[in-house]
Amino acid sequence: MDFVAIDFETANSNRSSACAVGIVEVQGGKIVFEQVWLINPQQHFDRMNIEIHGITPAMVADSPTFSELWPVLEPLLNNKQVVAHNASFDMSVLRYCLDDAALPYPAFHYYCTYQLSKKLLPDMPSYRLNVLAGHYQIPLNHHDALDDARAAALILARLLEREQQSSPTELALDKGYKIGKMHARGYSPFSTTAAKSKKQAKPAASASAKRAAASATVTAAEKSGLQLISGQKADITRHLGLNQLVARVSWKLLNPALEIDATAFLLSAARRCERDEDCIFYGNPVSSDNSVSYSKLGPNAAQFKIDFSKLPLQIQRMAFTLSIYEGEAQQHDFSQVAEISICLLHPQTEQVVAQFDFGEDLLKETAIVIGDLYLHNGNWKFDAIGKGFFSGLQALCENFGLEVSHISNEAHSL
Repeated sequence: MDFVAIDFETANSNRSSACAVGIVEVQGGKIVFEQVWLINPQQHFDRMNIEIHGITPAMVADSPTFSELWPVLEPLLNNKQVVAHNASFDMSVLRYCLDDAALPYPAFHYYCTYQLSKKLLPDMPSYRLNVLAGHYQIPLNHHDALDDARAAALILARLLEREQQSSPTELALDKGYKIGKMHARGYSPFSTTAAKSKKQAKPAASASAKRAAASATVTAAEKSGLQLISGQKADITRHLGLNQLVARVSWKLLNPALEIDATAFLLSAARRCERDEDCIFYGNPVSSDNSVSYSKLGPNAAQFKIDFSKLPLQIQRMAFTLSIYEGEAQQHDFSQVAEISICLLHPQTEQVVAQFDFGEDLLKETAIVIGDLYLHNGNWKFDAIGKGFFSGLQALCENFGLEVSHISNEAHSL
């Protein structure tokens, strides 16, 4: 049971702004080394980030930059088994910092305790690090880089003991995961292995069965497609020849008082809405040309049906978003949402084309851009984003060039 756990904290929303890193090494099932380093990101600090982790610009003023610290970190990671909680975040911070410093990638395999816990502990209310640490009675000062790395290490150790496995490699492969890899030529994400689709015809479902299936948030069938991580792009229509697509969004609430709205913004190539009616949501559920329609599937899910053949030529992108109604006023934010998922589905068979699960690293944000569909060389691709905003729907509208009062008035008139 040998591996290394890592956790980063960042100064702002840029993944290249690492301001602290904690590393914990486990050998033979016991912690043999642990240390935390402050990093001078040479970037601004956002107030919200400071509130989360408590690290200020003054605290890192005399600390090494990432490139100066890297000779110390590299031998601790190179050719090791590396684990992180919500590894897509920590691995992207590492990659962005290396890219920013023009440094080559190290070589190691990596694993994600967030994803492993979701499969092995299906009855947990949330898979955030603090919730899992509480479940295993692991002391945690959340968002302290060393404490977070230590908690990830101990959670993996508990999962290995639970499954009677001796290494993260055995555990991941046994549970159907593709091991994440970082190497000199790039990286591949830690992800579930896509199941092979069955080609035999299915019997026609009854109307009630179809309604029940539609109201489900993320079904077992939806879990079998291409699994994306933040920053990853995927071809959607190129190999399937699809003219239509269903984008199904779901979320799981830790606080049932939250009201979450799903919205699709139809955008120009410049990523701007040219008309108010290009904002598709419950207050404007169908675009004027019937190319995109919205429907609510239940308290924690919504979907958008897209007909690419009806889209006007000026629509080159679609951004799928979530926002919390009166989030700041009611002190509601996405730290009170356990997980978020978008599934892109074949409109007739509901076979999943691609899926993006995220939300573990969202905190005080009250709005998020889940991802973009965008036109590239005549085909539609999906960009998994998972970026958070403050100020809810207003921030989203301003980001896409709309006057928020127009959208808000239309929504509240219902």
